Amino acid sequence: MRSFPAALIVVFLVFPLFMAALVAVSVSTWVLDRSFYTAILSDSRLYQVPDGLSGATRITVDLPGRPRLSLSASPRALKEVLPPDYVRNQALGVLGSMFDFLEGKAVVFDPLVDLDPIRKALAGPEGRRFARLVAEDLPVGSPGGSFVIRPGRLPDSRPSTISVERAAALIEAGLPAFAGAIPMRIRLTDAFGWGEVVRGQEWQGSVLRVLVIADVVILFIACAFWVAAAFLGGADARRRLQWMGWSLLAPAAFVFLIGLFITIAAFAAAARSGLASADTGTLRFSPAFATAVYDAARFAMRRIGIGFLATGAVAAGVCMALLGVSWSMPQERRQAA
Repeated sequence: MRSFPAALIVVFLVFPLFMAALVAVSVSTWVLDRSFYTAILSDSRLYQVPDGLSGATRITVDLPGRPRLSLSASPRALKEVLPPDYVRNQALGVLGSMFDFLEGKAVVFDPLVDLDPIRKALAGPEGRRFARLVAEDLPVGSPGGSFVIRPGRLPDSRPSTISVERAAALIEAGLPAFAGAIPMRIRLTDAFGWGEVVRGQEWQGSVLRVLVIADVVILFIACAFWVAAAFLGGADARRRLQWMGWSLLAPAAFVFLIGLFITIAAFAAAARSGLASADTGTLRFSPAFATAVYDAARFAMRRIGIGFLATGAVAAGVCMALLGVSWSMPQERRQAA
Protein backbone atom coordinates (compact mmCIF):
# COMPACT_ATOMS: atom_id res chain seq x y z
CA MET A 1 0.00 0.00 0.00
CA ARG A 2 2.89 2.34 0.70
CA SER A 3 4.23 1.88 -2.82
CA PHE A 4 1.19 3.39 -4.53
CA PRO A 5 1.34 6.90 -2.94
CA ALA A 6 5.13 6.83 -3.35
CA ALA A 7 4.72 6.04 -7.04
CA LEU A 8 2.27 8.93 -7.41
CA ILE A 9 4.78 11.31 -5.82
CA VAL A 10 7.50 10.05 -8.14
CA VAL A 11 5.40 10.30 -11.32
CA PHE A 12 3.69 13.63 -10.67
CA LEU A 13 6.31 15.47 -8.59
CA VAL A 14 9.76 13.90 -8.65
CA PHE A 15 9.94 13.27 -12.41
CA PRO A 16 8.79 16.74 -13.59
CA LEU A 17 10.73 18.59 -10.87
CA PHE A 18 13.95 16.73 -11.60
CA MET A 19 13.54 17.21 -15.35
CA ALA A 20 12.95 20.93 -14.84
CA ALA A 21 15.94 21.17 -12.50
CA LEU A 22 18.28 19.23 -14.80
CA VAL A 23 17.18 21.20 -17.86
CA ALA A 24 17.69 24.46 -15.93
CA VAL A 25 21.19 23.36 -14.91
CA SER A 26 21.99 22.35 -18.51
CA VAL A 27 20.79 25.68 -19.88
CA SER A 28 22.66 27.66 -17.23
CA THR A 29 25.96 26.27 -18.52
CA TRP A 30 25.71 28.44 -21.63
CA VAL A 31 22.72 30.81 -21.64
CA LEU A 32 24.53 33.60 -19.74
CA ASP A 33 28.09 32.70 -20.70
CA ARG A 34 29.84 35.63 -22.34
CA SER A 35 32.32 33.40 -24.21
CA PHE A 36 29.48 31.42 -25.80
CA TYR A 37 28.02 34.44 -27.58
CA THR A 38 31.43 35.97 -28.27
CA ALA A 39 32.53 32.85 -30.12
CA ILE A 40 29.35 32.89 -32.23
CA LEU A 41 29.58 36.58 -33.15
CA SER A 42 33.35 36.71 -33.74
CA ASP A 43 33.27 35.41 -37.31
CA SER A 44 33.38 38.41 -39.65
CA ARG A 45 31.91 36.29 -42.46
CA LEU A 46 28.53 36.55 -40.71
CA TYR A 47 28.40 40.26 -41.50
CA GLN A 48 28.85 40.02 -45.26
CA VAL A 49 26.22 41.66 -47.44
CA PRO A 50 24.38 39.30 -49.84
CA ASP A 51 25.63 39.72 -53.39
CA GLY A 52 22.12 39.79 -54.82
CA LEU A 53 21.10 43.00 -53.04
CA SER A 54 21.83 45.81 -55.47
CA GLY A 55 18.87 48.18 -55.51
CA ALA A 56 19.08 51.56 -53.80
CA THR A 57 17.07 51.85 -50.59
CA ARG A 58 16.12 54.99 -48.72
CA ILE A 59 17.79 54.92 -45.31
CA THR A 60 17.07 57.41 -42.54
CA VAL A 61 18.77 57.47 -39.15
CA ASP A 62 17.86 59.79 -36.29
CA LEU A 63 20.85 60.67 -34.11
CA PRO A 64 20.46 62.59 -30.84
CA GLY A 65 21.53 66.21 -31.25
CA ARG A 66 22.38 65.77 -34.95
CA PRO A 67 20.60 66.31 -38.27
CA ARG A 68 18.76 63.25 -39.55
CA LEU A 69 20.93 61.09 -41.80
CA SER A 70 19.15 60.37 -45.07
CA LEU A 71 20.53 58.63 -48.12
CA SER A 72 19.60 56.28 -50.93
CA ALA A 73 22.23 53.57 -51.15
CA SER A 74 22.44 49.91 -52.02
CA PRO A 75 24.00 47.33 -49.70
CA ARG A 76 26.89 46.94 -52.14
CA ALA A 77 27.66 50.62 -51.65
CA LEU A 78 27.19 50.53 -47.89
CA LYS A 79 29.62 47.64 -47.47
CA GLU A 80 32.38 49.92 -48.75
CA VAL A 81 32.09 51.98 -45.57
CA LEU A 82 30.65 49.22 -43.36
CA PRO A 83 33.15 46.36 -43.75
CA PRO A 84 32.42 43.08 -41.96
CA ASP A 85 35.28 43.49 -39.47
CA TYR A 86 33.98 46.89 -38.39
CA VAL A 87 30.41 45.64 -37.91
CA ARG A 88 31.71 42.62 -36.00
CA ASN A 89 33.75 44.78 -33.64
CA GLN A 90 30.78 46.99 -32.88
CA ALA A 91 28.54 43.96 -32.28
CA LEU A 92 31.09 42.48 -29.89
CA GLY A 93 31.39 45.81 -28.13
CA VAL A 94 27.64 45.96 -27.51
CA LEU A 95 27.71 42.34 -26.35
CA GLY A 96 30.53 43.11 -23.94
CA SER A 97 28.65 46.10 -22.52
CA MET A 98 25.56 43.96 -21.99
CA PHE A 99 27.45 41.28 -20.07
CA ASP A 100 29.39 43.87 -18.07
CA PHE A 101 26.01 45.14 -16.92
CA LEU A 102 24.52 41.70 -16.27
CA GLU A 103 27.60 40.59 -14.34
CA GLY A 104 27.65 43.72 -12.20
CA LYS A 105 30.89 45.08 -13.69
CA ALA A 106 29.13 48.22 -14.98
CA VAL A 107 26.61 50.35 -13.16
CA VAL A 108 24.49 50.98 -16.27
CA PHE A 109 23.98 49.41 -19.67
CA ASP A 110 25.35 52.16 -21.87
CA PRO A 111 26.84 50.65 -25.07
CA LEU A 112 28.69 52.94 -27.46
CA VAL A 113 29.00 52.50 -31.22
CA ASP A 114 32.12 54.01 -32.73
CA LEU A 115 31.26 55.85 -35.96
CA ASP A 116 34.66 57.40 -36.54
CA PRO A 117 35.78 54.56 -38.87
CA ILE A 118 32.80 55.41 -41.11
CA ARG A 119 33.81 59.06 -41.23
CA LYS A 120 37.38 58.07 -42.11
CA ALA A 121 36.21 55.62 -44.76
CA LEU A 122 34.08 58.30 -46.43
CA ALA A 123 37.15 60.53 -46.61
CA GLY A 124 39.36 57.83 -48.13
CA PRO A 125 39.40 55.52 -51.15
CA GLU A 126 36.37 53.72 -49.78
CA GLY A 127 34.42 56.97 -50.04
CA ARG A 128 35.31 57.26 -53.71
CA ARG A 129 34.01 53.78 -54.42
CA PHE A 130 30.97 54.46 -52.24
CA ALA A 131 30.13 57.58 -54.27
CA ARG A 132 30.46 55.69 -57.54
CA LEU A 133 28.18 52.85 -56.42
CA VAL A 134 25.59 55.24 -54.98
CA ALA A 135 25.52 57.14 -58.27
CA GLU A 136 25.11 53.91 -60.25
CA ASP A 137 22.24 52.69 -58.09
CA LEU A 138 20.25 55.92 -57.76
CA PRO A 139 16.93 55.86 -59.61
CA VAL A 140 16.75 58.22 -62.57
CA GLY A 141 14.44 61.17 -62.00
CA SER A 142 13.03 63.98 -64.05
CA PRO A 143 15.41 66.25 -66.02
CA GLY A 144 14.71 69.28 -63.84
CA GLY A 145 15.26 67.55 -60.52
CA SER A 146 17.74 68.88 -57.98
CA PHE A 147 20.94 67.10 -57.05
CA VAL A 148 22.19 68.63 -53.82
CA ILE A 149 24.33 67.11 -51.08
CA ARG A 150 23.71 68.56 -47.62
CA PRO A 151 25.03 67.64 -44.15
CA GLY A 152 23.56 64.23 -43.39
CA ARG A 153 21.64 63.95 -46.66
CA LEU A 154 22.45 62.52 -50.08
CA PRO A 155 20.18 62.87 -53.14
CA ASP A 156 17.18 60.57 -53.52
CA SER A 157 17.50 60.28 -57.30
CA ARG A 158 19.69 61.28 -60.23
CA PRO A 159 18.21 63.67 -62.79
CA SER A 160 18.34 62.24 -66.28
CA THR A 161 20.44 65.22 -67.38
CA ILE A 162 23.27 64.22 -65.02
CA SER A 163 25.46 61.29 -66.02
CA VAL A 164 26.58 58.63 -63.59
CA GLU A 165 30.16 59.92 -63.77
CA ARG A 166 29.05 63.48 -63.00
CA ALA A 167 26.80 62.30 -60.17
CA ALA A 168 29.65 60.25 -58.68
CA ALA A 169 31.94 63.27 -58.78
CA LEU A 170 29.33 65.50 -57.12
CA ILE A 171 28.63 62.94 -54.40
CA GLU A 172 32.34 62.44 -53.73
CA ALA A 173 32.83 66.20 -53.46
CA GLY A 174 29.91 66.45 -51.05
CA LEU A 175 30.91 63.57 -48.79
CA PRO A 176 32.79 65.82 -46.31
CA ALA A 177 29.60 67.84 -45.79
CA PHE A 178 27.55 64.67 -45.49
CA ALA A 179 30.00 63.11 -43.02
CA GLY A 180 29.93 66.25 -40.91
CA ALA A 181 26.54 65.19 -39.57
CA ILE A 182 27.91 61.84 -38.38
CA PRO A 183 29.10 61.96 -34.74
CA MET A 184 32.28 60.27 -33.56
CA ARG A 185 30.20 57.79 -31.57
CA ILE A 186 26.63 57.27 -30.46
CA ARG A 187 25.06 55.84 -27.34
CA LEU A 188 22.52 53.17 -28.19
CA THR A 189 20.56 53.89 -25.03
CA ASP A 190 19.94 57.42 -26.28
CA ALA A 191 19.39 56.46 -29.91
CA PHE A 192 16.70 53.90 -29.02
CA GLY A 193 15.30 55.60 -25.94
CA TRP A 194 16.42 52.83 -23.56
CA GLY A 195 17.90 55.13 -20.95
CA GLU A 196 15.10 54.99 -18.41
CA VAL A 197 14.78 51.23 -18.80
CA VAL A 198 18.38 50.14 -18.31
CA ARG A 199 19.69 52.73 -15.90
CA GLY A 200 17.75 51.41 -12.91
CA GLN A 201 20.07 49.57 -10.52
CA GLU A 202 17.48 47.46 -8.68
CA TRP A 203 18.16 44.33 -10.75
CA GLN A 204 21.55 45.30 -12.17
CA GLY A 205 24.06 42.50 -11.77
CA SER A 206 21.52 40.08 -10.28
CA VAL A 207 20.53 38.06 -13.35
CA LEU A 208 23.23 35.45 -12.86
CA ARG A 209 22.47 35.15 -9.18
CA VAL A 210 18.75 34.75 -9.86
CA LEU A 211 19.46 31.94 -12.33
CA VAL A 212 21.70 30.11 -9.85
CA ILE A 213 19.20 30.56 -7.00
CA ALA A 214 16.35 29.29 -9.21
CA ASP A 215 18.37 26.16 -10.06
CA VAL A 216 19.14 25.53 -6.39
CA VAL A 217 15.52 26.04 -5.28
CA ILE A 218 14.14 23.67 -7.93
CA LEU A 219 16.77 21.06 -7.05
CA PHE A 220 16.02 21.41 -3.34
CA ILE A 221 12.28 20.93 -3.84
CA ALA A 222 12.87 17.97 -6.16
CA CYS A 223 15.26 16.34 -3.67
CA ALA A 224 12.76 16.84 -0.84
CA PHE A 225 10.01 14.96 -2.69
CA TRP A 226 12.60 12.44 -3.94
CA VAL A 227 13.66 11.50 -0.42
CA ALA A 228 10.07 11.57 0.87
CA ALA A 229 8.95 9.15 -1.86
CA ALA A 230 11.89 6.85 -1.11
CA PHE A 231 11.08 6.71 2.62
CA LEU A 232 7.40 6.25 1.89
CA GLY A 233 7.87 3.46 -0.66
CA GLY A 234 10.88 1.67 0.82
CA ALA A 235 10.58 -0.46 3.91
CA ASP A 236 14.33 -0.73 4.45
CA ALA A 237 17.53 1.06 3.46
CA ARG A 238 18.10 -1.11 0.40
CA ARG A 239 14.64 -0.44 -1.05
CA ARG A 240 14.87 3.26 -0.27
CA LEU A 241 18.13 3.51 -2.17
CA GLN A 242 16.54 1.68 -5.08
CA TRP A 243 13.52 3.98 -5.04
CA MET A 244 15.89 6.95 -5.19
CA GLY A 245 18.03 5.41 -7.93
CA TRP A 246 15.24 4.26 -10.23
CA SER A 247 13.21 7.46 -9.81
CA LEU A 248 16.22 9.53 -10.87
CA LEU A 249 17.03 7.34 -13.87
CA ALA A 250 14.21 8.59 -16.15
CA PRO A 251 14.97 12.35 -15.79
CA ALA A 252 18.70 11.68 -16.14
CA ALA A 253 18.18 9.59 -19.27
CA PHE A 254 15.78 12.17 -20.74
CA VAL A 255 18.28 15.03 -20.33
CA PHE A 256 21.17 12.87 -21.57
CA LEU A 257 19.23 11.88 -24.69
CA ILE A 258 18.43 15.53 -25.41
CA GLY A 259 22.14 16.31 -25.29
CA LEU A 260 22.98 13.27 -27.42
CA PHE A 261 20.43 14.26 -30.07
CA ILE A 262 21.69 17.86 -30.22
CA THR A 263 25.33 16.75 -30.36
CA ILE A 264 24.69 14.24 -33.13
CA ALA A 265 22.76 16.86 -35.10
CA ALA A 266 25.68 19.28 -34.70
CA PHE A 267 28.05 16.84 -36.34
CA ALA A 268 25.67 15.59 -39.02
CA ALA A 269 27.17 16.06 -42.46
CA ALA A 270 23.68 16.50 -43.90
CA ALA A 271 23.31 19.80 -42.05
CA ARG A 272 26.22 21.35 -43.90
CA SER A 273 25.27 20.01 -47.30
CA GLY A 274 21.68 21.14 -46.77
CA LEU A 275 22.73 24.66 -45.88
CA ALA A 276 25.19 24.93 -48.71
CA SER A 277 22.56 23.91 -51.26
CA ALA A 278 19.73 25.95 -49.74
CA ASP A 279 17.85 28.12 -52.22
CA THR A 280 18.26 31.75 -51.12
CA GLY A 281 16.40 33.14 -54.12
CA THR A 282 17.68 36.49 -55.33
CA LEU A 283 19.78 37.12 -52.20
CA ARG A 284 22.68 34.90 -53.37
CA PHE A 285 24.55 34.60 -50.08
CA SER A 286 28.20 33.87 -50.60
CA PRO A 287 29.57 30.39 -49.81
CA ALA A 288 31.68 31.99 -47.08
CA PHE A 289 28.56 33.39 -45.39
CA ALA A 290 26.75 30.05 -45.63
CA THR A 291 29.78 28.28 -44.16
CA ALA A 292 29.97 30.83 -41.34
CA VAL A 293 26.30 30.31 -40.48
CA TYR A 294 26.84 26.56 -40.44
CA ASP A 295 29.95 26.88 -38.27
CA ALA A 296 28.16 29.15 -35.79
CA ALA A 297 25.13 26.85 -35.63
CA ARG A 298 27.33 23.78 -35.19
CA PHE A 299 29.33 25.44 -32.41
CA ALA A 300 26.17 26.54 -30.61
CA MET A 301 24.53 23.13 -30.91
CA ARG A 302 27.69 21.36 -29.78
CA ARG A 303 28.05 23.62 -26.74
CA ILE A 304 24.36 23.27 -25.82
CA GLY A 305 24.50 19.52 -26.35
CA ILE A 306 27.56 19.14 -24.13
CA GLY A 307 25.72 20.98 -21.34
CA PHE A 308 22.82 18.53 -21.50
CA LEU A 309 25.14 15.53 -21.86
CA ALA A 310 27.23 16.50 -18.85
CA THR A 311 24.20 17.18 -16.65
CA GLY A 312 22.49 13.96 -17.67
CA ALA A 313 25.69 11.96 -17.19
CA VAL A 314 26.22 13.33 -13.66
CA ALA A 315 22.62 12.58 -12.73
CA ALA A 316 22.90 9.08 -14.21
CA GLY A 317 26.12 8.56 -12.27
CA VAL A 318 24.33 9.45 -9.03
CA CYS A 319 21.54 7.05 -10.01
CA MET A 320 23.96 4.19 -10.71
CA ALA A 321 25.85 4.88 -7.48
CA LEU A 322 22.65 4.63 -5.43
CA LEU A 323 21.61 1.42 -7.15
CA GLY A 324 25.11 -0.01 -6.83
CA VAL A 325 25.20 0.65 -3.11
CA SER A 326 21.82 -0.99 -2.67
CA TRP A 327 22.87 -4.05 -4.67
CA SER A 328 26.12 -4.38 -2.73
CA MET A 329 24.53 -4.32 0.72
CA PRO A 330 25.23 -7.60 2.60
CA GLN A 331 22.30 -9.96 3.15
CA GLU A 332 22.36 -9.55 6.87
CA ARG A 333 22.26 -5.79 6.61
CA ARG A 334 19.19 -5.97 4.41
CA GLN A 335 17.40 -8.08 6.98
CA ALA A 336 18.41 -5.80 9.83
CA ALA A 337 17.21 -2.67 8.04
